Amino acid sequence: MSKTISCLVFLSICGACLAGMTVEQVKKSAETIRNVCQPKSKLSDDVVNKMNEGVFPEDKAAKCFVLCILENLQLMKKNKVNYDSAMKSFDTMLPDDMKDDYKNSLTTCKDAAAGVKNACDAAHKVVTCVYKNNPKFMFVNTTITVKMIKVILPVVVITLSYISVVHCDAEAQMRQSGDMVRAVCQPKHKISDDVVLGAREGKFPDDKNFKCYVQCVIEMMGMMKKNKVLYDSAMKQFDVLLPDEYKEPYKHALNSCKDATGGAKNACDAAYNLLKCFYANNTKFTFA
Repeated sequence: MSKTISCLVFLSICGACLAGMTVEQVKKSAETIRNVCQPKSKLSDDVVNKMNEGVFPEDKAAKCFVLCILENLQLMKKNKVNYDSAMKSFDTMLPDDMKDDYKNSLTTCKDAAAGVKNACDAAHKVVTCVYKNNPKFMFVNTTITVKMIKVILPVVVITLSYISVVHCDAEAQMRQSGDMVRAVCQPKHKISDDVVLGAREGKFPDDKNFKCYVQCVIEMMGMMKKNKVLYDSAMKQFDVLLPDEYKEPYKHALNSCKDATGGAKNACDAAYNLLKCFYANNTKFTFA
């Protein structure tokens, strides 16, 4: 929901400015996108976990789960690969030792779904192609694999070596990570930049598109599922992920707002009600 939580997700996924990163944060970042897509597809954990080993079932649910992941990562839109956008993301987000592998595999696979009209089928073709052509392939998982450790460990060691002399700009991290979540949710709901920026100051338009944008952001942060607040899960995330000065304001706000959805059956309305309550009760309020 906040730029602070988004920042930690961004750091865990991308390996950028990793000072203070924990294994738990890496796990949480992997869970974020999976928690959005897996409930929609109703896939079992075993099926999703095996995708890290290149096992991609041919059934509709699995294919549409893959599409959900790729769209949330901005690698695809419907049945087309967002080639230019993805290449820029690789440059910005990936550790240096992963960039070439991801770029080469995407270049090889950018036309893998050519002529495929169904978006889920297209995503399945793209991801199986990328798996075959990327020696550093990783997919959404909640466990730390040997492959993940090999990628992350050198970066952590280098970062810790310089932590005493290099200071990461926390505000810049928040802005970058907020932009990452915003890049996923804003195009889906056609929200203007002015509206998004206004939300950071507590300006919340009472319209469907904005409400569903809010729901997208909050769900990506693992704080809600449909129209229900994930109270216990969110509280645990606050303890693990937030800097000390943010923990109490966020816990206080969530305690004040855990029932703020007002019984709204519509997920977008529920998220909107929660956002307004959080703004009123959180002295450290920020938004994507």
